[in-house]
Amino acid sequence: MTNNCKVDFMTKEIRVTKSFYKAAQIVGTEEFNTMINLQSKLPTYKIVFQNYPKPIRKVWQPTYSQMMEYVTTHEDSTAIDEFRETVKLARLTGMGYSMVRRWFMEKYSEAYMSANPECEAVA
Repeated sequence: MTNNCKVDFMTKEIRVTKSFYKAAQIVGTEEFNTMINLQSKLPTYKIVFQNYPKPIRKVWQPTYSQMMEYVTTHEDSTAIDEFRETVKLARLTGMGYSMVRRWFMEKYSEAYMSANPECEAVA
């Protein structure tokens, strides 16, 4: 068994991941056989899903709409056109979000961070 299935004897629970549970629903798989074996040996135990905490995002990553909103409210029409051109170019070159974010951070990171103190870390 891997980390996909654990038996907690203190709480009388069989902890499984969602992917393990989904695979266990297919007859004949290793996960199915494991679940049948555990349920027959531990009939009073409950089956529960393992909850993993969401990873903490250390770097602030603005969405396209957040960047567009900032540019439209704080800059003139040439900056808006430049933002739109950067988005088009990024999509054409396959760079996508990373290119647009880099452009935005080079031009507006200090001003945006001072206006929005909840956005601390910038990479």
